[in-house]
Amino acid sequence: MLGPCLFTGLVIFSLARPAGAQVPSSSAQSDKAQALLQEVRDRELNRQRDEKMKEVERLNEDLEKDKREAEDLKQSIVTMNTAVTDSQNRLTQLTNQKKQLAKMMEVAGLQIDAETLKVEGLKMLSDAQAKQVVAVSKRVEEKEARSAIEKAKMMPPKNTGDASRADLEYERKLDRAERATSTARVDARQAMTAATAKLQAASTAGAKAVARAAELGIPIRGEPAPTQETVEPLQEVDPLKESDPAKVEPSPAESENYPRAIPVHPENLPKTP
Repeated sequence: MLGPCLFTGLVIFSLARPAGAQVPSSSAQSDKAQALLQEVRDRELNRQRDEKMKEVERLNEDLEKDKREAEDLKQSIVTMNTAVTDSQNRLTQLTNQKKQLAKMMEVAGLQIDAETLKVEGLKMLSDAQAKQVVAVSKRVEEKEARSAIEKAKMMPPKNTGDASRADLEYERKLDRAERATSTARVDARQAMTAATAKLQAASTAGAKAVARAAELGIPIRGEPAPTQETVEPLQEVDPLKESDPAKVEPSPAESENYPRAIPVHPENLPKTP
């Protein structure tokens, strides 16, 4: 639209002349109009070319910007994939640790049960030995009563009636001593049996903990709990013979009914893991 207007203005300007001016020839006017028209066309083409160049440059800038944005997005995707992989590895590690801790907790529970039984067994063993001490004391009193009777029999009586009363009194004391000894023996035997069973249960529970730990692949610190085959039986020893060798050995019948004391040594106790 600008081109025709400019061309019309140039033609009007070229035709306008002052009064008395010389009128040019028609061919000269036509060449000048063509030159002006070509100049207008060239300027318009240059302007359009400049606009297109600017548009191309803008498009190129937008293209480069889009390319950089695409590269940034690709790099971000790579970074996110790496983060996801690291998180998955960490999740797997934590899951494995949770499973391992669950196994360790299971083994620890079995160990706690075994150790609890061991503590209870040791307390029962201590009580049983205390009852054995009472049984030994009662047995000593019984033997003292027997010894007093034997000494009395060896001395000639001064009076038959006094001798009879003395013998009766000695017999009563001996009877009370025998009954007290028998009761103490039963109590000590029952307490020792219960303590032995409790310690054996502790040994079995310890062996169970070790077996379960081996099944789960859980290492146990310290020595493993011994099984029934590896636990050495506790030695039975006559407490009177250990405390005083000069004491009179009991008869076979007394030895059969009397509970033997068990010395407590660390190597003889059941061990828990």
